[in-house]
Amino acid sequence: MAATLACLTELGLSASWDERGLKLRPGPLSSPNKTLNCANSGTTIRLLLGLLAGADIKGFLDGDDSLRARPMGGISEPLCSAGASLRLTRGAYPPIEVVSGIKRDIAWTAKIPSAQVKSGLLLAGLVAGRSVRFSEPLRTRDHTERLLAWLGQRISVGKDTVFHPGNPLPGFRIAIPGDPSSGAFLVAFRLIRPGPPLVLKGICLNPTRMGFYNILLRMGARIAWDITEEDPEPVGNLFVEHSGRLSGVEVGPEEIPSAIDELPLLGIIASVVEGEVLVRGAGSLRTKESDRIRLLVKNLLRQGAEAEEFPDGFRVKGPFIFKGGAYETAGDHRLAMGFAVASAAFGVDSRLDYPLAPSVSYPGFWEDLRRLSS
Repeated sequence: MAATLACLTELGLSASWDERGLKLRPGPLSSPNKTLNCANSGTTIRLLLGLLAGADIKGFLDGDDSLRARPMGGISEPLCSAGASLRLTRGAYPPIEVVSGIKRDIAWTAKIPSAQVKSGLLLAGLVAGRSVRFSEPLRTRDHTERLLAWLGQRISVGKDTVFHPGNPLPGFRIAIPGDPSSGAFLVAFRLIRPGPPLVLKGICLNPTRMGFYNILLRMGARIAWDITEEDPEPVGNLFVEHSGRLSGVEVGPEEIPSAIDELPLLGIIASVVEGEVLVRGAGSLRTKESDRIRLLVKNLLRQGAEAEEFPDGFRVKGPFIFKGGAYETAGDHRLAMGFAVASAAFGVDSRLDYPLAPSVSYPGFWEDLRRLSS
């Protein structure tokens, strides 16, 4: 969020933050005077590309080394097909320059499912006043669609996502629910280590975010949730109990979009699984903040686990015991949190190459893990 907010401020948006929350004041966006630093956030750069191309605002977007290694063709190609002019490094990677904006409606069929691309195109259509028709091979997260519908925009979701911008968006107040991807690490801790039941309150229970939890149910985990609010997102409470040994599971391509961020955590939870955790169709894990498939398997092998990597996934055989020690994460926040959770659950020391990595997405991670472990 910090990277996104800094970029929006550079574009001329007025923002203030206090104990009551974040307040954004409407106003015209302007071409930035310096490079927009998206840090390591793929979400930030893809959504900003849509915003700038839709508003026909020139800008230069960059990030850290991990972001510079992430391909941007998924968002740049549909924007250019609608008339935008973009300059990318080596034809597909950041840094990216927005030279001019879209000139016509957006119609695009994606080969690879991506909620970030879909949301970037919806933002482009919104600020440009252009319709968007987006088709994807598998259903992905629908936070943007839900928000636009809640704000009175004409959007339908079926085989295709179809958006026709209407009146300007009204001002609104919204409470942001807890992130189920962050909560997954606390759930993993309780599944690995016996202890009292864990309750996560006020967490987002959007069905397109519950893939990890549905997989755990198939594995025999004692997990349940109840919805207390419906609009614009289902929100409620998540309950988890230590469940003993879990059953092995196969995760196929159709399940990947709703569980993509938590898939490496499944490999770690395999430590309390009787059987195998097999994940296929998840090749996009190799182009996240790190090559998550390679580093997951590499670290698990160091722990003495039986693990194997594939071009599009991995296999881990359980059960096994984490011995702790050094972990190589390449600064990837999700890998760092996963291995920290495993070491704490087994009561062994961990040495992360980037101990500050969790703050990227979960600033309170170390404190929450300490409370769970005590």
